[in-house]
Amino acid sequence: MVEGPCCALFAERLRARVRRGQVVRSARGGALPAAARAVVRNRDSLWYERFHAH
Repeated sequence: MVEGPCCALFAERLRARVRRGQVVRSARGGALPAAARAVVRNRDSLWYERFHAH
C-alpha cells in the first residue's frame, strides 16, 4: 500500500488520541474494504486475537 505524507501524519495524530483498549465506533475511507478482507483472511493471526478477544 502506498501512503502519502498527509496520510501518515493523520495516522500519527489518530494514534496519539486513541487510548489503549478504547473502542472504535465508526471508521470511513477507501481502505476499509481492503482492511476488512485482510482481517477475515488472517483470523488466526495474533492481530485478530488482540482486537477481537473478549
